[in-house]
Amino acid sequence: MIILNKIILRDYQNTAIKNFINNNYIGLLEMATGTGKTITSLSCSNFFYRTKKSIFCVIVVPFQHLIPQWEEVLNNFGYKKIIKAFGNFKLYKDDLISTIDDYNYGLRNKVVIITTYNTASKKKFIKNIKNVKENLFGIFDECHYSGTKIYRNVLLNNYTGKLGLSATPLRWFDKEGTYIIKNYFEKIIFKFSLDEAIKKDYLTNYEYNPVLVNLTENEEIKYIQLSNAIRNLYLHIKIEENIKLEEELKLLLIKRSDLLAKAKNKIDILINLLKKEKDLSHTIVYCSKNQTKEIVRKISQLGIKTHEFIYTVSKNDREKILNLFVKGKIQILVAIKCLDEGVDIPSTKRAYILASTSNPKEFIQRRGRILRKSNNKIFSTIYDFITLPNPDFMKTEYSKYNKKILCKEMPRFLEFSNLSINKFEARSIMKGTLKKLNLSYLLYENPENIHLKEENNEKS
Repeated sequence: MIILNKIILRDYQNTAIKNFINNNYIGLLEMATGTGKTITSLSCSNFFYRTKKSIFCVIVVPFQHLIPQWEEVLNNFGYKKIIKAFGNFKLYKDDLISTIDDYNYGLRNKVVIITTYNTASKKKFIKNIKNVKENLFGIFDECHYSGTKIYRNVLLNNYTGKLGLSATPLRWFDKEGTYIIKNYFEKIIFKFSLDEAIKKDYLTNYEYNPVLVNLTENEEIKYIQLSNAIRNLYLHIKIEENIKLEEELKLLLIKRSDLLAKAKNKIDILINLLKKEKDLSHTIVYCSKNQTKEIVRKISQLGIKTHEFIYTVSKNDREKILNLFVKGKIQILVAIKCLDEGVDIPSTKRAYILASTSNPKEFIQRRGRILRKSNNKIFSTIYDFITLPNPDFMKTEYSKYNKKILCKEMPRFLEFSNLSINKFEARSIMKGTLKKLNLSYLLYENPENIHLKEENNEKS
């Protein structure tokens, strides 16, 4: 056991640090959400500092609201000079330039900059960071962002030490982005899965409740129309490369995905479920864009204290809202995606997922946030709204569309149900529906393969 700055590291964290050191201070940590990636990475930076005798540490995070969380933890690791670099370059320019000069001339030997991927990808920021003469150390939080085309230039060549953090470091259906990440960080030096974290009692067990929601007849017809249009566009793009057609295809794919996410029956079913619960404190409802206000209004009509938590909420208001949520004075938060990465609210006991993309990065990280340990929290509960075809369309001639709908939902269902404490009960709920659609075999498929196979079928 290593005790670092009064922080007691867990055994698996010690292993991750040793692997990082043995790989010459380069690598990826693939650790489940909630297992202490922040503490582990800063411990790595301290060992780097002890060896090199100086460190200029750059921490890159996805969103501005994560910067205060990192700053709070940094105070325990001996970083006295902390620069927060984001937004208007003029606001931090002088501090950045003078600190780099002080470091290069040996007036400081331990400096940290916390920034965002957006800022770190800007030419002015990059130009200055390239002036750091030695022992530049990069921590890339949620490093899957670094594989995107707009953020790849944050991966500078002059980092002596570089550490990527993510529960899902490899990019979903992006071979080029995944290659860039793997090539830059060399390899995954340590893995700590959600399964291991639950078994070793670092995260809570959870109950998984699939909530089956049928499309209306109009929604099903619209879904079929969109699917046919998407297939036709794939065929045209296959014949000729056309940027306009590709943009049109993206819009159609978003529309079809939104149709499933915003299925009309979901909100009514949610309200009925909430009516049955006696204690709704520390509950999160995840929904689609433009749904938060309607859902907040309907929940509030039940006499339940609720608030939306979206990107337009100011930083100060966010902190107030989260404090009230932790204290139980706000019972339910209605969110879109801004609680998915980095926002720590371990007190969350229950989540209703009305909308989720088919990207595992989103739903795997979302689950991890719900399973964080907290006082008086024995286990967590997840209600996952799974969209099904309209009953009138469960016929042979619509089989390919029915399969398409289920293939969007099944990877998440399989991923969530496999590690739940009620795995067999959850699977039995889906079994009857899948049998009606002649899709029972999907229960035994690898979650990663289902979506890939269906996408390939759509393109062919």
